[in-house]
Amino acid sequence: MFERILVPLDGSYLAERACPVAARLARASHGSIVVVRAASTALTRTGREAHLAQAQEYLNQMLTFPTLHDLPVERVARLGPATSTILATVDSHAIDLVVMCSHGYTGMARAIMGSIAQEMIHQAPIPVLLLRAEGPLSTGIPADTRRPPRILVGLDGSTSAKRALLPAATLIAALAAPAQGALHLTRVITPSAYQQTSQYQQSLDDAIQKADRSLRRTIENIRNGFEVPSIADLGLQFTWSVAVGEDVAETLIHVAEHGEGREEAEGKTSCDLIALATHGHSGLHRWALGSVTEHVLTETKLPMLIVRPQRTFVKERQLTPTVRTVPANR
Repeated sequence: MFERILVPLDGSYLAERACPVAARLARASHGSIVVVRAASTALTRTGREAHLAQAQEYLNQMLTFPTLHDLPVERVARLGPATSTILATVDSHAIDLVVMCSHGYTGMARAIMGSIAQEMIHQAPIPVLLLRAEGPLSTGIPADTRRPPRILVGLDGSTSAKRALLPAATLIAALAAPAQGALHLTRVITPSAYQQTSQYQQSLDDAIQKADRSLRRTIENIRNGFEVPSIADLGLQFTWSVAVGEDVAETLIHVAEHGEGREEAEGKTSCDLIALATHGHSGLHRWALGSVTEHVLTETKLPMLIVRPQRTFVKERQLTPTVRTVPANR
């Protein structure tokens, strides 16, 4: 699924830390990497040409990185705004996944508000894997031989939320390879939704049991190839949990980072990544402070995979056309 992986670069060491993760995914899928850097247009013509030449030279140097050794790498240098440049490259190069690292150190709110990462999450028509600046990123997941690498997928009973299943499963299978990865499904039940009922505790217990049955059925359908058939071929482990909490985002984060919840597996095991699908016009497309996805993105310490509704991608009009695209000579 992730055969064409895009890594946006800006010349910083932090941005380059996304390369090992992208390389690991590309090797697992026998795919390729596209590295892109935008050159500023807010200069004189001579200045723009100099910036473009610097961007091209920088991307050429990327081929010397050990992490990219023996991988097909295409280098794209464009004049134009960073976000427009990245989105146009997604479109023109048939990209399947964007991997990028945030530039913050004190929480995602400061890391991405108004940044290129924030804009990409709003606008990218494909999944975006956002890595944390503080975390161990050499392989994308911490080394822990006690359990398989695991990704949490937050579900809410909607079909839209399930769009994250295949990208999440593909991602964790590739990051875990050649070991086995694990997919953990979580549903959050909010107690306040049942406070007005005559039998509050019974209604809440019924909701928890219903959610548990739904998650169990989803996993059984995946294992049997009835739902998202491609996942069954990835050889993953499956776990699930139903968590109770008034704040859905905080509860999801707690389950992912600390393993709390009613789980099939013995013990309470944390996850290495979080995957969420947005709900189109009611999700990231019209984000409001306090939304579940934004809250999780703001507060979690974990890498996050954001999956938006598929749509036809239209280039932004202000984009400066490609000046030069340099394919790798491998």
